[in-house]
Order: sequence, then structure tokens, then C-alpha cells
Amino acid sequence: MTRAFTGCISKDSRNISIETLMNTPTRIVTALRLRCPRCHDGKLFSGQLKMNATCSTCGLKLEPEPGFYLGSIYANYAMTVLTATAAFMILVFVYGFTKDQVIWYCAAFTVLFPLWFFRYARSIWLSLMFLVSSSDFNAPPDGSARSSSQSIRFSKD
Repeated sequence: MTRAFTGCISKDSRNISIETLMNTPTRIVTALRLRCPRCHDGKLFSGQLKMNATCSTCGLKLEPEPGFYLGSIYANYAMTVLTATAAFMILVFVYGFTKDQVIWYCAAFTVLFPLWFFRYARSIWLSLMFLVSSSDFNAPPDGSARSSSQSIRFSKD
């Protein structure tokens, strides 16, 4: 007996569509181009550090809740530390520079790199969160939709 292919891969009671898996390269390119994860067209930033409130093309709210981009700060920090540490180790132990020479370049890097990577960290975080839970981005703008933790009420019997 042959089963029909449904287009979904079941893993841990979650369905991952083939379309989502095949779209991963497109999502990465979209994030690196600093574009909207829904329409892949609208710009996320209007200035060097100023993020738009909504996508100019599809209207996606780019900050669905306060503190949404906290994870991008951790990603930015991790990328900075990993890159600076790797550069320090390679320059000192492979190329033979002294620690005193390299430490000042690494210190400057740890100040400048996060400022440059800020936009990319936010874009990657937004794309990842949109991929994982795009239904959360479709909530009504008036805030009438509540999360399950807000709608549970306990009563004394």
C-alpha cells in the first residue's frame, strides 16, 4: 500500500512543511539584506540604528511586543566574543604577535563590531522568530488576542 505524500515532516509532534525547509536559504538572504521576513521586500531600518515600526510593503509589525529583541542582544554579544576570541588566538598563537599588540585591536573591535552588527542581529532574530512562530505576528493590532497564559483564570472552589 502506498501512502500519499502530505508535504509535511513530523518531528516531535510538530509539523515542518517542506516549503519552510526549502525556503531557508531565501530567509537567510532576506535577513542579511535587512528585509521583512514576510514579504521579503520592505526595509527593516529607516536609518543606521532606527528600526521602522511596521513593514512599508506588507504592514508587518516589526516589534510585536516590548523586549522582543532582547535575544538579538545576546546573539550580538556572542558573535562579538567568539570573533574577538578567535582573532586573538589566531593572531597570538598562529602568527606570533604579542598579546600587548593584539589586545588593543581586539578591544577596539569589541566596541565597533556590535554597532555594525546591531542591524543584522535584529534582522536575523526577527526572521528566526517569524519562522518559528509566524502566527504570533498575525495577531490583531488592537491587542484583543491574548496568549494562553493570559487567558487562564483560576477560581477557588
